[in-house]
Amino acid sequence: MLTPVQAAIAKGMRARGEFNHHIAAWLDTNQGRPAELNTGEEYPNIQPALPQCLPPRGTPVGHLRYAVTTMRTLQTMIHQGRSTEELRPAIEEFLSNVTGGTNFFDGQGFL
Repeated sequence: MLTPVQAAIAKGMRARGEFNHHIAAWLDTNQGRPAELNTGEEYPNIQPALPQCLPPRGTPVGHLRYAVTTMRTLQTMIHQGRSTEELRPAIEEFLSNVTGGTNFFDGQGFL
């Protein structure tokens, strides 16, 4: 069963057109839990989360792959002795890829 916060996130993601398997992946649950929200069986009075509180579109795997690539670039730059100012754009890109530019709340804390 989803928590009330997860239900709000799932409803918000569904409202923007996400597939149940993408929602389930972000919430680390099976596809049946978000699907139960569509029928009104679970949490009928919970409102969808605001768009700025939702994770990025798609699955977490795609965002993770891109974040890992950016992290490898950062590691190379650090080993090359690059300055903090030179690292800043890559760090910001990494953080953007990890969070999708949102303050995504997973029910336990902000990611």
